[in-house]
Amino acid sequence: MKYIFIIAYLFSSAAFAGHCSAGASHDEDHDKKNSEMTDMKSNMKQKMKSMKESEQDDSAKTKKQSDKDV
Repeated sequence: MKYIFIIAYLFSSAAFAGHCSAGASHDEDHDKKNSEMTDMKSNMKQKMKSMKESEQDDSAKTKKQSDKDV
């Protein structure tokens, strides 16, 4: 009898894990927060990229100025 319970437990836990890993969502607030976080991450990546580009431009300008001084 206990083997039947063990098999039923394993089957139910596997079914529940499959349900959760399939991306089933029942919480709209969580989905909204998740989409906001994704948007913030993409905005931060764009800002970091533009900062790096501006730093490279500044370093190139500084190098040209130092070349002119020599």
